Amino acid sequence: MVKKVVKNFGKIDILVNSAGINIRNSIEEYKEEDFNKILDTNLKGIFFCCQKVGKIMIKQKYGKIVNIGSVAGEQVLPLRSIYNASKAGVHLISKSMAIEWAKYNINVNVVAPGIIKTPLTEKLLEDSNWKNIYMSNVPLRKPGNPEDVANIVAFLASDAANYITGQIIFIDGGWTAGYALD
Repeated sequence: MVKKVVKNFGKIDILVNSAGINIRNSIEEYKEEDFNKILDTNLKGIFFCCQKVGKIMIKQKYGKIVNIGSVAGEQVLPLRSIYNASKAGVHLISKSMAIEWAKYNINVNVVAPGIIKTPLTEKLLEDSNWKNIYMSNVPLRKPGNPEDVANIVAFLASDAANYITGQIIFIDGGWTAGYALD
């Protein structure tokens, strides 16, 4: 991928890592292959993609990297222990990259969504029990839209964010502010 982009465009200015998976299960029921699949996609994939693109950006002395984390990297979500750990890893690896690559004028940030209305969350939001659990922790009392995430990603990839690096921006309706109705 990196070689193809450089061949076609001569450089890479922006990288957005948005791949991620989850397998819901109790800690005692997870299998090693579940563990590997989640960490390989959510953490290892981001790390090595950033590493490859980072080498190009280091030569350019410029770049913007936005990794997609999750509120699960900050707040524990039940039946998602491996996912939670993978997203916490994304947050900390991104901060490490931001510090190490700042001298090359590379900004690395994380956008960490909460509950966003997508096909992946559709079933959860249709289940009144889960919807009530999630929404009782969201001060805005509603899920976000994909545009809420996309707008922050676009901002962080723009020159308007030249002095922002090493940050985790939560798009969560206030969830990680610590609010809970019940």
